[in-house]
Amino acid sequence: MLYSKNQNSKTLKLLFILKFLFFSQTIFAQEAEIIKETQIDEIIIEATKTLSFTNSLIIATIERQEIQFAPVTNFQDLLNYLQSVDIRTRGVEGIQADVSIRGGTFDQTVVLLNGINFTDPQTGHFSLNLPIDISIIERIEILQGIDSWVSGVPAFIGAINIITKNPVENKVVSYHNYGMNYLHRAGVSITNIFSPKLSAVANFNTSISNGYAVNTDFQTLNGFLLLNYRDAKIGNFEFQTGYLEKEFGANSFYSIVYREQFEMNKVFISSLKYNNSFNGFAENHRINLKASTYYRQHKDRFELFRWERPDWYAGHNFHHTDVFGINASADYKWRLGISTMGADFRSEYIKSSNLGDVLEKPIPVPNQENTFYNREKLRLHQNAFLKHYYSAEKWDFNLGTMTSGSDEFGFRLISGGNFRYLLTNRSNILFAVQQGYRLPTFTDLYINTPAQKGSIGLLPEESINTEISYNWNNSKLFFQSNIFYRYGYRIIDWVRPSDDTTNIWHAKNFTNVSTVGYDISASYSFRHSFINRVKLNYSYLDVSKETSDNYLSLYATDFLRHQLNLGVLHTVWDFNNSNRILANWQFRFQSRAGSYVDADRNIIDYPTFLLCDLKVIWQAKHFDFFVEGTNLFDQQYVDIGNLPQPGIWLRTGINLNIRY
Repeated sequence: MLYSKNQNSKTLKLLFILKFLFFSQTIFAQEAEIIKETQIDEIIIEATKTLSFTNSLIIATIERQEIQFAPVTNFQDLLNYLQSVDIRTRGVEGIQADVSIRGGTFDQTVVLLNGINFTDPQTGHFSLNLPIDISIIERIEILQGIDSWVSGVPAFIGAINIITKNPVENKVVSYHNYGMNYLHRAGVSITNIFSPKLSAVANFNTSISNGYAVNTDFQTLNGFLLLNYRDAKIGNFEFQTGYLEKEFGANSFYSIVYREQFEMNKVFISSLKYNNSFNGFAENHRINLKASTYYRQHKDRFELFRWERPDWYAGHNFHHTDVFGINASADYKWRLGISTMGADFRSEYIKSSNLGDVLEKPIPVPNQENTFYNREKLRLHQNAFLKHYYSAEKWDFNLGTMTSGSDEFGFRLISGGNFRYLLTNRSNILFAVQQGYRLPTFTDLYINTPAQKGSIGLLPEESINTEISYNWNNSKLFFQSNIFYRYGYRIIDWVRPSDDTTNIWHAKNFTNVSTVGYDISASYSFRHSFINRVKLNYSYLDVSKETSDNYLSLYATDFLRHQLNLGVLHTVWDFNNSNRILANWQFRFQSRAGSYVDADRNIIDYPTFLLCDLKVIWQAKHFDFFVEGTNLFDQQYVDIGNLPQPGIWLRTGINLNIRY
């Protein structure tokens, strides 16, 4: 039975509605968008991609067609099918997931929603806490190079940009899913074109399950709204807002010693973007102005003991973070290319029961008796950058420099660029180099629990990233290959001496890390065949550290050495163009380097495993009916030490499509 303390379903719904209506804010900015349509064996792929004036280094993408047929119900699990992306889950169904790119840690990846930086400053564990349902996602991109500066901040490794659908029709989709472990998921998505200038996308959904093991139950409530206004004279506006609330049993999430952990998260986001173009100061010159402002609020209640609490237990941990940001940039297109300048300001504030500087006067925690925020911390980031893009007949380059930092940690000047050469009209090669930079999170600096000790003396991490990429494509075949090298210094990790018996992990600028690897992605779309599409991704990593082996590392030296994804989409039965049955097979092989310490203090190497997921969907004119399963081989495996993942999990559901 689900945990019900401090919870009433009517209260939750009322709270959601009130927050959704009253927490909106003012805005500027929207980047131009382009809609592309391709016919592949009568399966339409429509992709909305955020455009800049410059060329982009996108190392991986997943498009709407793949999303539609993916055997998952949340965008966190969807990221498993992207090459060079490592998703390490706690719980299931997107309850909590750590994301990293190319062997980095979960704090080193910037997370964007429609180009807005909603990365969590408290901990990377929360960066994927976004009120986005998989049903309204158009595309997900993994950005590298200076194009990952799109949000106005530097990325240590890269950025994940989640792009929502662009309305193309008036449509309501109602969906209901049922599955093992008493899973029930229901929701509604709406796209509406009010006029040639104004359109909207909205989603509301909820989910609940008893979990696959003791204390892994969860329930969620989620809502999102996107408004687009386009006017040729005054410019383009994009407003988005959303609210997410979830509570879940967190069995051994942060320490195997404590199996009764419990957590509640509440997230509110809002942003406004503005974009407009007009003639420059001379003939054939063009100016593009962009600006945005955004707000993110995250509330967390963490309980080390959900049920029975020992006498020494001082009480639950409460955290409240507020992030506010504003950025602006201008592109000037002239005969020597496109010059861009921009600036970004970001405020990160936390009040907490155990993170930050001690408060002289504690702040009461709302709706909690005799409970206070005892600490707080405010820090301000400033960034300013210059970029220039130039294109000739067969080649182009993109160069940039940025100053980034804060008064507390100082400022760094970082630079980067990429050079692309067109080999043929179907292929090109690209070389890129970029510096990266990341401030410690509030958890890195201040946490003090029986399992973890932070350090206020931590310094920012820095990196140098280099890459060579080759791309080839035509109407049927796509091929991409990347070779990359990264040197990271002053890497922050959670470590403890190998002979330590206290089980306490300490945050340290642990080591310098060298990472080398390559990844390959290829897909082929068939015509006049029962097989529609085959896609193969493979990634290889090798990581070496400059430090003593007398320490155990919790994150920095655990990485996916081998990662292989194979997806096959095929037709099972074709009644006619609007009535057919399709099946999508997804095979995922992972071999992880590194080890973890089990409950008996044994050092265990991460096991290698092969997973099989499947979705069979019957597509008709007004409904989609599907049956899907994950881990069909019922493998026993872990993404994070001591957190066994569920075995086979079957789900079924129906989507009702109403066009009006």
